[in-house]
Amino acid sequence: MDSRMDNFWVAVSNAFQRAPVRRLMSDYCNAMSSVLQSATSTLNASTAAIRTASTSVATDSTSPGASRCSSLTPNLQCMIIGSFGDTHAEGIKCSPKDKRPLEGAGPVTHDFLPGVKEDTLRLQDMIRKDKNKELVCTLTDYPQESKRFYLDRIEKLFKECSKDGALIYYTGHGEVGTGNWCFKDGTISFQEIISLYFDYFRGKLLYIFTDCCYSGQWVVKLAKYLDDLGIGACGHQAREQGILFKIAASCEPDQKAADGCFSKHSIRFDEVDGNITFSTCGKLSETQTAYGCDFTQIMCYQLQGSKAPCRIPNIPAKYQWQWQDVVTSEFMPGARTFLVRGKDRGRNAWHYVLVPEELVALFKAQVATGTIDVAIFGHVVCSAFGDEPSDEIKQKMRKFSPGYY
Repeated sequence: MDSRMDNFWVAVSNAFQRAPVRRLMSDYCNAMSSVLQSATSTLNASTAAIRTASTSVATDSTSPGASRCSSLTPNLQCMIIGSFGDTHAEGIKCSPKDKRPLEGAGPVTHDFLPGVKEDTLRLQDMIRKDKNKELVCTLTDYPQESKRFYLDRIEKLFKECSKDGALIYYTGHGEVGTGNWCFKDGTISFQEIISLYFDYFRGKLLYIFTDCCYSGQWVVKLAKYLDDLGIGACGHQAREQGILFKIAASCEPDQKAADGCFSKHSIRFDEVDGNITFSTCGKLSETQTAYGCDFTQIMCYQLQGSKAPCRIPNIPAKYQWQWQDVVTSEFMPGARTFLVRGKDRGRNAWHYVLVPEELVALFKAQVATGTIDVAIFGHVVCSAFGDEPSDEIKQKMRKFSPGYY
Protein backbone atom coordinates (compact mmCIF):
# COMPACT_ATOMS: atom_id res chain seq x y z
CA MET A 1 0.00 0.00 0.00
CA ASP A 2 1.52 3.37 -0.99
CA SER A 3 1.91 6.19 1.52
CA ARG A 4 -0.98 8.24 0.12
CA MET A 5 -3.40 5.35 0.45
CA ASP A 6 -2.09 4.52 3.90
CA ASN A 7 -2.67 8.13 4.98
CA PHE A 8 -6.20 7.90 3.63
CA TRP A 9 -6.96 4.77 5.66
CA VAL A 10 -5.49 6.39 8.78
CA ALA A 11 -7.83 9.38 8.30
CA VAL A 12 -10.82 7.09 7.85
CA SER A 13 -9.83 4.97 10.86
CA ASN A 14 -9.35 8.01 13.09
CA ALA A 15 -12.77 9.32 12.12
CA PHE A 16 -14.46 6.02 12.96
CA GLN A 17 -12.58 5.77 16.26
CA ARG A 18 -13.78 9.22 17.28
CA ALA A 19 -17.39 8.20 16.73
CA PRO A 20 -17.93 4.48 16.04
CA VAL A 21 -21.13 4.06 14.12
CA ARG A 22 -23.47 2.23 16.48
CA ARG A 23 -26.84 3.57 15.42
CA LEU A 24 -25.61 4.79 12.10
CA MET A 25 -24.58 1.30 11.00
CA SER A 26 -27.16 -0.61 12.98
CA ASP A 27 -30.44 1.04 13.98
CA TYR A 28 -30.89 3.50 11.14
CA CYS A 29 -29.56 1.25 8.40
CA ASN A 30 -31.63 -1.63 9.72
CA ALA A 31 -34.71 0.56 9.61
CA MET A 32 -34.00 1.86 6.13
CA SER A 33 -33.25 -1.60 4.73
CA SER A 34 -36.48 -2.90 6.19
CA VAL A 35 -38.52 0.02 4.87
CA LEU A 36 -36.97 -0.21 1.42
CA GLN A 37 -37.19 -3.99 1.16
CA SER A 38 -40.48 -4.05 -0.74
CA ALA A 39 -39.39 -1.22 -2.99
CA THR A 40 -36.15 -2.97 -3.90
CA SER A 41 -37.39 -6.54 -4.10
CA THR A 42 -37.17 -6.61 -7.89
CA LEU A 43 -33.66 -5.18 -8.10
CA ASN A 44 -30.99 -7.37 -9.60
CA ALA A 45 -28.63 -8.86 -7.01
CA SER A 46 -25.71 -7.96 -9.21
CA THR A 47 -25.49 -4.52 -7.60
CA ALA A 48 -22.43 -5.81 -5.77
CA ALA A 49 -18.79 -4.77 -6.13
CA ILE A 50 -19.57 -1.07 -6.25
CA ARG A 51 -16.54 1.00 -7.13
CA THR A 52 -18.35 3.92 -8.66
CA ALA A 53 -17.10 6.61 -11.02
CA SER A 54 -19.16 9.32 -9.39
CA THR A 55 -20.45 12.25 -11.41
CA SER A 56 -22.66 14.10 -8.95
CA VAL A 57 -24.04 14.31 -5.44
CA ALA A 58 -27.66 15.32 -5.59
CA THR A 59 -28.23 16.68 -2.09
CA ASP A 60 -27.79 15.88 1.57
CA SER A 61 -29.56 16.12 4.91
CA THR A 62 -28.38 16.98 8.38
CA SER A 63 -29.53 13.78 10.02
CA PRO A 64 -31.54 10.60 9.47
CA GLY A 65 -35.23 10.68 10.28
CA ALA A 66 -36.69 10.16 13.72
CA SER A 67 -38.89 7.25 12.70
CA ARG A 68 -36.79 4.10 12.79
CA CYS A 69 -38.89 0.97 12.94
CA SER A 70 -38.27 -2.59 11.86
CA SER A 71 -40.79 -5.34 11.21
CA LEU A 72 -40.68 -8.81 12.70
CA THR A 73 -39.96 -11.70 10.36
CA PRO A 74 -43.41 -13.09 9.48
CA ASN A 75 -43.22 -16.71 10.68
CA LEU A 76 -42.30 -16.80 14.36
CA GLN A 77 -43.17 -18.73 17.47
CA CYS A 78 -43.39 -16.32 20.40
CA MET A 79 -42.89 -16.54 24.14
CA ILE A 80 -43.69 -13.93 26.78
CA ILE A 81 -41.97 -14.44 30.11
CA GLY A 82 -41.28 -12.30 33.14
CA SER A 83 -41.76 -11.56 36.78
CA PHE A 84 -44.03 -9.13 38.56
CA GLY A 85 -41.03 -8.32 40.70
CA ASP A 86 -42.48 -8.64 44.20
CA THR A 87 -40.29 -11.66 45.01
CA HIS A 88 -36.77 -12.51 43.93
CA ALA A 89 -33.92 -14.61 45.26
CA GLU A 90 -31.68 -13.30 48.01
CA GLY A 91 -28.31 -12.09 46.85
CA ILE A 92 -29.55 -10.79 43.50
CA LYS A 93 -28.76 -7.11 43.00
CA CYS A 94 -32.13 -6.46 41.47
CA SER A 95 -32.79 -3.03 39.99
CA PRO A 96 -36.49 -2.21 40.31
CA LYS A 97 -38.09 -0.51 37.34
CA ASP A 98 -39.25 3.05 37.80
CA LYS A 99 -42.97 2.75 38.43
CA ARG A 100 -45.80 4.93 37.24
CA PRO A 101 -49.41 4.89 38.46
CA LEU A 102 -51.79 2.77 36.41
CA GLU A 103 -55.51 3.39 36.43
CA GLY A 104 -57.18 0.82 38.63
CA ALA A 105 -53.90 -0.76 39.69
CA GLY A 106 -54.56 -0.32 43.40
CA PRO A 107 -51.83 -0.19 46.04
CA VAL A 108 -48.31 -0.97 44.84
CA THR A 109 -45.68 -2.74 46.94
CA HIS A 110 -42.04 -1.63 46.75
CA ASP A 111 -41.00 -3.95 43.93
CA PHE A 112 -44.32 -5.03 42.42
CA LEU A 113 -44.67 -4.04 38.76
CA PRO A 114 -48.26 -3.39 37.65
CA GLY A 115 -46.99 -2.57 34.15
CA VAL A 116 -45.85 -6.17 33.59
CA LYS A 117 -49.46 -7.29 33.15
CA GLU A 118 -50.07 -4.38 30.80
CA ASP A 119 -46.94 -5.29 28.78
CA THR A 120 -48.04 -8.90 28.54
CA LEU A 121 -51.61 -8.19 27.47
CA ARG A 122 -50.47 -5.61 24.93
CA LEU A 123 -47.99 -7.96 23.25
CA GLN A 124 -50.35 -10.93 23.44
CA ASP A 125 -52.96 -8.95 21.57
CA MET A 126 -50.49 -7.98 18.83
CA ILE A 127 -49.22 -11.55 18.40
CA ARG A 128 -52.72 -12.97 18.17
CA LYS A 129 -53.71 -10.38 15.57
CA ASP A 130 -50.76 -11.46 13.41
CA LYS A 131 -51.82 -14.62 11.59
CA ASN A 132 -48.20 -15.63 10.96
CA LYS A 133 -47.20 -15.59 14.64
CA GLU A 134 -47.86 -18.33 17.17
CA LEU A 135 -47.91 -17.70 20.91
CA VAL A 136 -46.55 -20.82 22.62
CA CYS A 137 -46.06 -19.49 26.16
CA THR A 138 -47.27 -16.38 27.95
CA LEU A 139 -46.92 -14.88 31.38
CA THR A 140 -50.66 -14.74 31.99
CA ASP A 141 -50.78 -18.55 31.83
CA TYR A 142 -47.70 -19.02 34.03
CA PRO A 143 -47.42 -16.07 36.45
CA GLN A 144 -44.67 -15.95 39.06
CA GLU A 145 -42.90 -19.05 37.80
CA SER A 146 -39.25 -19.86 38.49
CA LYS A 147 -36.09 -19.34 36.51
CA ARG A 148 -35.85 -23.12 36.00
CA PHE A 149 -39.40 -23.27 34.68
CA TYR A 150 -38.74 -20.64 32.03
CA LEU A 151 -35.35 -22.04 31.02
CA ASP A 152 -37.08 -25.37 30.41
CA ARG A 153 -39.73 -23.61 28.31
CA ILE A 154 -37.05 -21.81 26.27
CA GLU A 155 -35.21 -25.09 25.67
CA LYS A 156 -38.47 -26.71 24.56
CA LEU A 157 -39.15 -23.82 22.19
CA PHE A 158 -35.69 -24.12 20.63
CA LYS A 159 -35.97 -27.88 20.24
CA GLU A 160 -39.49 -27.95 18.80
CA CYS A 161 -39.82 -24.66 16.90
CA SER A 162 -41.63 -25.31 13.63
CA LYS A 163 -41.36 -21.81 12.19
CA ASP A 164 -38.56 -19.68 10.71
CA GLY A 165 -37.53 -18.29 14.08
CA ALA A 166 -38.61 -17.30 17.56
CA LEU A 167 -39.29 -14.26 19.71
CA ILE A 168 -38.65 -14.17 23.46
CA TYR A 169 -40.07 -11.14 25.28
CA TYR A 170 -39.05 -10.60 28.90
CA THR A 171 -40.63 -7.98 31.14
CA GLY A 172 -39.67 -7.45 34.77
CA HIS A 173 -36.71 -6.39 36.87
CA GLY A 174 -33.12 -6.53 35.65
CA GLU A 175 -29.99 -7.30 37.60
CA VAL A 176 -27.77 -4.31 38.30
CA GLY A 177 -24.90 -4.06 35.83
CA THR A 178 -25.85 -7.16 33.78
CA GLY A 179 -29.47 -6.75 32.70
CA ASN A 180 -30.02 -10.42 33.57
CA TRP A 181 -33.65 -11.41 34.10
CA CYS A 182 -34.71 -11.63 37.77
CA PHE A 183 -36.91 -14.43 39.16
CA LYS A 184 -37.80 -15.70 42.60
CA ASP A 185 -35.09 -18.39 42.48
CA GLY A 186 -32.33 -16.61 40.56
CA THR A 187 -31.54 -14.87 37.27
CA ILE A 188 -31.52 -15.96 33.64
CA SER A 189 -28.27 -14.71 32.18
CA PHE A 190 -27.24 -13.84 28.66
CA GLN A 191 -24.77 -16.74 28.76
CA GLU A 192 -27.55 -19.23 29.54
CA ILE A 193 -29.58 -18.04 26.56
CA ILE A 194 -26.62 -18.11 24.17
CA SER A 195 -25.69 -21.62 25.37
CA LEU A 196 -29.21 -22.91 24.72
CA TYR A 197 -29.17 -21.20 21.32
CA PHE A 198 -25.92 -22.89 20.29
CA ASP A 199 -27.13 -26.26 21.56
CA TYR A 200 -30.58 -26.29 19.98
CA PHE A 201 -31.32 -23.29 17.75
CA ARG A 202 -28.19 -22.28 15.88
CA GLY A 203 -28.97 -21.27 12.30
CA LYS A 204 -32.45 -19.97 13.15
CA LEU A 205 -33.42 -16.37 13.79
CA LEU A 206 -33.94 -15.32 17.41
CA TYR A 207 -35.51 -12.04 18.45
CA ILE A 208 -35.00 -10.98 22.05
CA PHE A 209 -37.10 -8.14 23.45
CA THR A 210 -35.69 -7.44 26.90
CA ASP A 211 -37.65 -4.92 28.95
CA CYS A 212 -35.84 -4.36 32.23
CA CYS A 213 -33.22 -2.12 33.82
CA TYR A 214 -29.74 -2.37 32.27
CA SER A 215 -31.24 -4.43 29.41
CA GLY A 216 -28.83 -2.84 26.91
CA GLN A 217 -26.08 -4.87 28.56
CA TRP A 218 -27.24 -7.90 26.55
CA VAL A 219 -26.61 -6.04 23.29
CA VAL A 220 -23.08 -5.22 24.41
CA LYS A 221 -22.48 -8.79 25.65
CA LEU A 222 -23.49 -10.31 22.31
CA ALA A 223 -21.27 -7.85 20.45
CA LYS A 224 -18.29 -8.84 22.62
CA TYR A 225 -19.17 -12.52 22.20
CA LEU A 226 -19.08 -12.22 18.40
CA ASP A 227 -15.84 -10.23 18.52
CA ASP A 228 -14.25 -12.89 20.73
CA LEU A 229 -15.27 -15.52 18.17
CA GLY A 230 -13.59 -13.46 15.45
CA ILE A 231 -16.84 -12.88 13.55
CA GLY A 232 -16.58 -9.68 11.50
CA ALA A 233 -19.00 -6.83 12.13
CA CYS A 234 -21.37 -7.57 9.28
CA GLY A 235 -24.48 -9.71 8.97
CA HIS A 236 -22.83 -11.59 6.11
CA GLN A 237 -20.37 -13.14 8.54
CA ALA A 238 -22.81 -13.70 11.40
CA ARG A 239 -25.13 -15.50 8.98
CA GLU A 240 -22.34 -17.68 7.66
CA GLN A 241 -21.77 -18.86 11.25
CA GLY A 242 -25.48 -19.44 11.86
CA ILE A 243 -25.67 -16.82 14.63
CA LEU A 244 -28.87 -14.91 13.90
CA PHE A 245 -29.85 -12.48 16.65
CA LYS A 246 -31.92 -9.31 16.75
CA ILE A 247 -32.05 -7.71 20.18
CA ALA A 248 -34.30 -4.83 21.21
CA ALA A 249 -33.68 -3.47 24.70
CA SER A 250 -35.86 -1.05 26.63
CA CYS A 251 -32.89 1.03 27.77
CA GLU A 252 -29.18 1.59 27.27
CA PRO A 253 -26.60 -0.48 29.19
CA ASP A 254 -26.29 1.94 32.11
CA GLN A 255 -29.93 3.03 32.35
CA LYS A 256 -32.98 2.05 34.37
CA ALA A 257 -36.23 1.21 32.62
CA ALA A 258 -39.69 2.52 33.42
CA ASP A 259 -42.58 0.17 34.11
CA GLY A 260 -44.92 -0.24 31.15
CA CYS A 261 -42.98 2.17 28.91
CA PHE A 262 -41.20 0.01 26.30
CA SER A 263 -44.18 -2.04 25.12
CA LYS A 264 -46.28 1.12 24.82
CA HIS A 265 -43.85 3.32 22.90
CA SER A 266 -41.47 1.00 21.01
CA ILE A 267 -43.67 -1.90 19.88
CA ARG A 268 -46.57 -1.43 17.48
CA PHE A 269 -48.96 -3.46 15.36
CA ASP A 270 -49.09 -2.20 11.78
CA GLU A 271 -52.72 -2.60 10.74
CA VAL A 272 -51.87 -2.09 7.07
CA ASP A 273 -49.12 -4.71 6.85
CA GLY A 274 -50.61 -6.94 9.54
CA ASN A 275 -47.25 -7.25 11.27
CA ILE A 276 -45.55 -6.21 14.52
CA THR A 277 -43.00 -3.42 14.28
CA PHE A 278 -40.46 -2.31 16.86
CA SER A 279 -37.94 0.46 17.40
CA THR A 280 -34.42 0.11 18.81
CA CYS A 281 -33.65 3.77 19.27
CA GLY A 282 -35.34 6.91 20.49
CA LYS A 283 -35.98 8.52 23.84
CA LEU A 284 -38.78 6.85 25.79
CA SER A 285 -38.51 9.12 28.81
CA GLU A 286 -36.14 11.69 30.29
CA THR A 287 -33.91 8.91 31.62
CA GLN A 288 -34.57 6.02 29.21
CA THR A 289 -33.52 5.49 25.59
CA ALA A 290 -34.38 2.37 23.59
CA TYR A 291 -31.36 0.42 22.43
CA GLY A 292 -30.61 -2.57 20.25
CA CYS A 293 -28.90 -4.13 17.27
CA ASP A 294 -29.76 -6.37 14.35
CA PHE A 295 -26.76 -8.69 14.28
CA THR A 296 -27.90 -10.10 10.93
CA GLN A 297 -27.85 -6.66 9.30
CA ILE A 298 -25.58 -6.27 6.27
CA MET A 299 -23.12 -3.63 7.52
CA CYS A 300 -21.09 -3.40 4.32
CA TYR A 301 -22.57 -1.91 1.17
CA GLN A 302 -24.35 -4.96 -0.28
CA LEU A 303 -28.11 -4.94 -0.66
CA GLN A 304 -30.13 -7.36 1.43
CA GLY A 305 -30.35 -10.62 -0.50
CA SER A 306 -27.26 -9.96 -2.57
CA LYS A 307 -25.12 -13.05 -3.22
CA ALA A 308 -21.95 -11.00 -3.51
CA PRO A 309 -19.28 -11.45 -0.82
CA CYS A 310 -18.91 -9.21 2.20
CA ARG A 311 -16.99 -5.99 1.59
CA ILE A 312 -15.47 -5.71 5.07
CA PRO A 313 -12.70 -8.34 4.63
CA ASN A 314 -11.29 -6.22 1.79
CA ILE A 315 -10.63 -3.37 4.20
CA PRO A 316 -7.17 -3.63 5.86
CA ALA A 317 -7.58 -5.50 9.15
CA LYS A 318 -6.28 -2.73 11.37
CA TYR A 319 -8.95 -0.36 10.04
CA GLN A 320 -11.95 -2.69 10.36
CA TRP A 321 -14.57 -1.92 12.98
CA GLN A 322 -15.79 -4.59 15.39
CA TRP A 323 -19.25 -5.39 16.70
CA GLN A 324 -18.45 -3.55 19.92
CA ASP A 325 -17.75 -0.43 17.85
CA VAL A 326 -21.11 -0.87 16.15
CA VAL A 327 -23.12 -1.06 19.38
CA THR A 328 -21.34 1.12 21.94
CA SER A 329 -21.07 4.63 20.47
CA GLU A 330 -23.65 7.36 20.55
CA PHE A 331 -25.75 8.23 17.54
CA MET A 332 -24.11 10.87 15.36
CA PRO A 333 -26.59 13.70 14.69
CA GLY A 334 -24.40 15.13 11.91
CA ALA A 335 -24.61 12.03 9.71
CA ARG A 336 -25.76 12.89 6.18
CA THR A 337 -27.45 11.02 3.40
CA PHE A 338 -26.13 11.49 -0.14
CA LEU A 339 -27.49 10.35 -3.49
CA VAL A 340 -24.50 9.41 -5.64
CA ARG A 341 -24.92 8.80 -9.37
CA GLY A 342 -22.23 7.34 -11.57
CA LYS A 343 -20.95 4.27 -13.39
CA ASP A 344 -20.57 0.73 -12.07
CA ARG A 345 -18.68 -1.53 -14.49
CA GLY A 346 -19.72 0.69 -17.37
CA ARG A 347 -23.39 0.88 -16.44
CA ASN A 348 -25.27 3.81 -14.93
CA ALA A 349 -25.92 3.28 -11.22
CA TRP A 350 -27.15 5.22 -8.19
CA HIS A 351 -26.51 4.81 -4.47
CA TYR A 352 -28.00 6.31 -1.31
CA VAL A 353 -25.05 6.58 1.09
CA LEU A 354 -25.29 7.40 4.79
CA VAL A 355 -22.02 9.10 5.78
CA PRO A 356 -20.91 9.88 9.36
CA GLU A 357 -20.20 13.53 10.06
CA GLU A 358 -16.47 12.92 10.53
CA LEU A 359 -16.19 11.52 6.99
CA VAL A 360 -18.34 14.05 5.12
CA ALA A 361 -15.41 16.29 4.12
CA LEU A 362 -13.34 13.31 2.96
CA PHE A 363 -16.38 11.96 1.10
CA LYS A 364 -17.00 15.20 -0.77
CA ALA A 365 -13.31 15.58 -1.63
CA GLN A 366 -13.20 12.07 -3.05
CA VAL A 367 -16.42 12.62 -5.04
CA ALA A 368 -14.77 15.65 -6.62
CA THR A 369 -12.03 13.41 -8.05
CA GLY A 370 -14.62 11.52 -10.14
CA THR A 371 -13.95 8.07 -8.64
CA ILE A 372 -15.09 6.76 -5.28
CA ASP A 373 -15.60 3.49 -3.42
CA VAL A 374 -18.74 4.49 -1.55
CA ALA A 375 -18.51 1.56 0.90
CA ILE A 376 -15.45 3.07 2.53
CA PHE A 377 -17.31 6.15 3.72
CA GLY A 378 -20.45 4.76 5.30
CA HIS A 379 -23.41 2.50 4.61
CA VAL A 380 -25.02 2.17 1.20
CA VAL A 381 -28.64 2.07 2.28
CA CYS A 382 -29.93 1.29 -1.19
CA SER A 383 -28.41 1.04 -4.68
CA ALA A 384 -29.20 -0.28 -8.13
CA PHE A 385 -28.34 0.03 -11.80
CA GLY A 386 -30.16 2.82 -13.62
CA ASP A 387 -30.21 6.59 -13.96
CA GLU A 388 -32.46 7.43 -10.99
CA PRO A 389 -34.15 5.77 -7.99
CA SER A 390 -37.81 4.92 -8.51
CA ASP A 391 -40.49 7.28 -7.23
CA GLU A 392 -41.39 4.71 -4.57
CA ILE A 393 -37.84 4.66 -3.20
CA LYS A 394 -37.68 8.45 -3.26
CA GLN A 395 -40.92 8.59 -1.31
CA LYS A 396 -39.53 6.19 1.28
CA MET A 397 -36.41 8.29 1.60
CA ARG A 398 -38.46 11.46 2.02
CA LYS A 399 -40.48 9.79 4.76
CA PHE A 400 -37.58 8.37 6.72
CA SER A 401 -35.04 11.15 6.05
CA PRO A 402 -37.06 14.34 6.54
CA GLY A 403 -35.44 17.36 4.92
CA TYR A 404 -33.46 15.29 2.45
CA TYR A 405 -35.20 16.79 -0.62
